[in-house]
Amino acid sequence: MLESLFNLVAAVKHTPFAAEKVCWEIEDEIKRIGKWLDSGADLDGTIAELQNLAGKLRRAHGITKTLNWTTLDCAMAAKLDQHYRTEYFLFSKNVHATQSGMISSEAEIGRGHVLQAICFVLVCAAGHIAQLIHTKDPQTHVDNGTQLLQRLCDLVRTGVFRRLDEELQG
Repeated sequence: MLESLFNLVAAVKHTPFAAEKVCWEIEDEIKRIGKWLDSGADLDGTIAELQNLAGKLRRAHGITKTLNWTTLDCAMAAKLDQHYRTEYFLFSKNVHATQSGMISSEAEIGRGHVLQAICFVLVCAAGHIAQLIHTKDPQTHVDNGTQLLQRLCDLVRTGVFRRLDEELQG
């Protein structure tokens, strides 16, 4: 969820991002195929197709350098690296089934923070997607996203999400 938001916002803020990210992912996949599949697998055709696609994208979009678009790099390009350091860390503990993530999830630790983060991602994504997908009235979508984000900020200021976490501690 957060990775998708980082990618979406980075695409809005950094025009060549989308093509650079796709090239990076294709070239990373080529490296993975070479590294992890056993030597008996015949994937030469797949590798050649992927290399051809990356080359076409590079030529079409004038991409001359290879950028490392890790999740943190995408978050930084989106200027959302603070969310990487907080929410992404929190959510990745659950996704990767760490012991602390499983315990936190089972005990509903941080449920207010999780709800706040989910609301932020949805509202932020809605405001940014309107800048990439053409509609009859994109400004209305941006304005609605801005209003929703303001309401979310108001809820955060009232402490409603923090109180959800405190209920479990008290």
